[in-house]
Parts: sequence; structure tokens; C-alpha cells
Amino acid sequence: MDRNLNNGVAIEEESAQAPQQNEGELLESFGYKQEMSKSISTISNFAIAFGCCSILSGLTPMWGDAMMSGGSVAVIWGWVLVSIFTMGVGLSLAEICSAYPLTGGLYIWTSQLAPKKWVPLACFVTGYCNWLGLTVAITSTDLSLAQFLGSVINMQNPDYTISKYWEFGIFLVIAFIHGVINSVSVRYNGFFNQTSLYWHLIGTLLLVIVALVLTPNKPSAEWVRQIVETSFSLPMTQVFMDGVGNKWTIVFCVIIMGAMFFSGSALTLGSSRMVYAFARDGATPFSPYLSKVNDYTKTPVWAVWANVTFAAIVGILYIINDTAYGAIVSVNTIASSAAYFIPIYLRLTVSRNKFKRGPFHLGPFSHVIGWCSCFWILFTFILFVCPSEYPVTPDNMNYASVIFCFVIFASVGYYFVYARKWFKGPSKSMEPDAFMDEGFAAHKQQELFDKYQVDQVEHST
Repeated sequence: MDRNLNNGVAIEEESAQAPQQNEGELLESFGYKQEMSKSISTISNFAIAFGCCSILSGLTPMWGDAMMSGGSVAVIWGWVLVSIFTMGVGLSLAEICSAYPLTGGLYIWTSQLAPKKWVPLACFVTGYCNWLGLTVAITSTDLSLAQFLGSVINMQNPDYTISKYWEFGIFLVIAFIHGVINSVSVRYNGFFNQTSLYWHLIGTLLLVIVALVLTPNKPSAEWVRQIVETSFSLPMTQVFMDGVGNKWTIVFCVIIMGAMFFSGSALTLGSSRMVYAFARDGATPFSPYLSKVNDYTKTPVWAVWANVTFAAIVGILYIINDTAYGAIVSVNTIASSAAYFIPIYLRLTVSRNKFKRGPFHLGPFSHVIGWCSCFWILFTFILFVCPSEYPVTPDNMNYASVIFCFVIFASVGYYFVYARKWFKGPSKSMEPDAFMDEGFAAHKQQELFDKYQVDQVEHST
């Protein structure tokens, strides 16, 4: 089957019946050279994705806000409702991913779906939205870890209150450690991510079982008031204290802090690789540096520390404004949502006829789920930009819109002033990349060694 999008229009039924190309042929039809090994195991893929999503680090920090705003109904049924629509967004993206199974993800999908005239600008905006969402996620995750650590210190020393400045200092140390981890040899990343997966699964199971067994029912309004008036940075810590006592609360906090630490490291890894790929196409300032790989560690060290630095700068809002943490989380959500919206919308509109579905598709429900996903993203985008209190003051202002608009306007301005002169979208070059090729060669060598060991074991038995 001809997968070149410039060679006419093919209906979906024909594409579904035509034989599938292998991935190398598919990459070449798009103008790419297969540089990385695609033999990564399912468990490793799942571990990286699970680490970035991190149920424990995503739910626990904001639980108190949800509880105070809408009570248990908002916490439980709100989560169910959001999960349904989020699943729709995931399915729409999975359909596009199946058609274009390329490493660049959203950035590459946009280049294949946008009209040729608008490919550079569409890719530019998508790439920067994706980068902003990933990088600010580092800030929110590491700040949450600093808050939990502050709560544990407060538990052991009730007379000592951890200030925001101390928490910000802890946050900087955590971000620095994540930068170091992702600057060392790439061979340790696989082990680290799989450890993260087991930590999340076992830790979540332990937390749920122990909490159900030991926690008495506390439905009174007095209990909710006690949570609101707690001295801990995160109300969830007070819930643990009331339910399972001091010792188990420390265990729970250690489990959650470990999950947050792994999540922050996975986000640093993902965002640095995204910047590295983006810089290779000349889409970022200082591209020669951000696309450079350290000869010894074989990691994009400049990209790692650029992201860590930006995450630290955004974290300054935490010590300036009382509602800053919510704004940081909002930026993460609206930037990522914008990056999801663009390829889904393009697939439903300008590419609705030329889109050739892959092995996974939504059949007759594709457009319905796609449009529902688009409206849901726009709805949540508006909600996360709006202030959470009225009247709006400098202290309760939602600065998410300020951060998001600054980055997007700056990136678009950079494109029109400079980058449009050389940036034409993802590179079509077939030239090899030393970092990718060496990594691929090392991976294949390890594969051969592992196969040799398996053969030896089977032969001996």
C-alpha cells in the first residue's frame, strides 16, 4: 500500500484491506531513517508511560482542593466523568498513532495531517505546547514531592512549621537530582523505569488494602473542617493521620514520595528527548547545543538541564502566590491538551479524506469520539484558564494563562522573526544520527548477548 500522503486520496476501507508495510518501509515513505531500535518490550513501554502518568503523584496533591470545592461527590464521580472523556482523547490519539507509528509523536503526526502550507507553524505550536506540558509537569511533580516531604518533617516535629521557602529549596534539590539521573549513562534508564512500575503497582495495592482495613468511617462535617484547618502542606496527609495513625502515615507518604520521584525522573527523561528531537530540526533557540549528545554518557545533557532550569524558574511562582501550585498544574493540563487537540482536529477536518487508518481504529465511532474529545479539551482548557475565586485579586489570580500565553506568543514570535527562514517541519534528511545509531548498535549487541545466554541455558537443560 502506498503510504505517501501526497499521492492522492484513498478511502479508509481500502486502507484497511491493503497489506501493512513494515515500520522501516513506513518511515522511509515519510522521509525518515529508522534510527532507533523498535524492539523495546511491552513492559518497558508501559513502565515509561505509567511513570509519566503516575496515579499516586497525580491524585494525591490536588485531592484537598477537590474535597474542599465539591466534597466527596466531586472527588469520586468527578474522577469517573473525567476518566470517560480522557479515555476518548486517548482513543483518538491512539488511532492517529496507529496510522503514524513514529517516535516523534504529536509533533510528527501534525506534520502529516496539516496542510502543506501550514506544516511548519502547526508543528512549531504543537511542539512547544507539548514541551511546555512536559516541562511544567516536572515542576508540579517535584513541588508535590517537596510538600509531602515537608509534611513528613512536620509530623516528626509538630512544633516546627515548614515554610514555602524551605519547600522551594527542597524542590530545587529534587529537580537537580533528576537532572543528574538523566545526564548519566542511558543504560540505567530501563532499570529505573521498570523499578518505577513495580513501585507504583505494589505501593498502590499496599496503600489501598491497609487504608481500607485500618481507617474508620469519618463522614462528619467536623472531619472535613479538620482537614481544611490542618497545618500540613497537603490535606491528604491529615487524612492519613486520622485514618491509620502516625506510623502508617509515614509509610504511605514514603510510597507516594517514591512514586513522585520516579514520575519526575520519567518526565525529565521524556521532555529532554522531546527537546533533543525538536532541536535537531532547528526549532529551538540554541539548537546546536540542545541537539548535542554527550560523548561519554550518550545523553542530551544540554537538553536535560535546559528543561530542569525552566522547571525551576516556573517553580518560583510557588513562593510568590498562594494559588500558584494550582496555576502550575493548570499550565501542565492546558499545554498538553492543546498539543493533543491539534492533531485530533486536523485528522477530523483537513485530513478527514486523506487519513489512512492503521491496524487500530475506531471504525464508525471515529468521528464521534474525535469531536467529543475536541469539545472536551476546549471545555477543560477554558476551565483551567479561569480564576478559581471571585473577586479576582493579585493573590488569587490564576497565572496559568500568563505562563501559557507568554511561552506560545514567544515561540510564535520566534518562528516568524527567525525560525521560518529555515524551519520547514520535521526534517526529511536520511542522514544518520550518531547518538541514535550508536544507541541502536549497543542495543542490538545487548540483544545478541541476551539471546546467546538464553540459548546456552536451553542447551544445558
